[in-house]
Amino acid sequence: MRTPHRIYIQPTLKDDGTHKASKRGPLYDASFNGEHICTSHQPLLDGARVLHGLGLTGPVQMWDHQLSYPRMRSIVEKAAQLTVVESRRGNMRFERWNAPDRLRGLNGERRKRAVEASGTSNTETASDGVTAEAGEQPLSHAVSATDKAGEEA
Repeated sequence: MRTPHRIYIQPTLKDDGTHKASKRGPLYDASFNGEHICTSHQPLLDGARVLHGLGLTGPVQMWDHQLSYPRMRSIVEKAAQLTVVESRRGNMRFERWNAPDRLRGLNGERRKRAVEASGTSNTETASDGVTAEAGEQPLSHAVSATDKAGEEA
């Protein structure tokens, strides 16, 4: 069995030390090999998209610095295809993730050049509060907390 890739999460904090949240829930900073890869309300799924964009495949686990076991686990290729959708009644379910229009058809160096050409310096913040470091590996910009219709939740 392959050694799982480990994504570590910690709560995203406001300046006053309280947990930051988006309209879709609490936000978490996710890191891989000591490098920040995304800030998200669904860090395993968004983190898997970043790993997949780096060409990584296989098992992935989401850890924090409190528990001695992973909080969640999946397969990079499968988790990268999912998003969490909440119904009007508050029920949550997994659905297929669709890349935002601005990312469709872009990959590798083309995506990196598109990010650089966008004029962002260090960090780009999406309308939903999810951030990704500009100039990181290509799919780090794929982090999105919008649903299939492209609306903010």
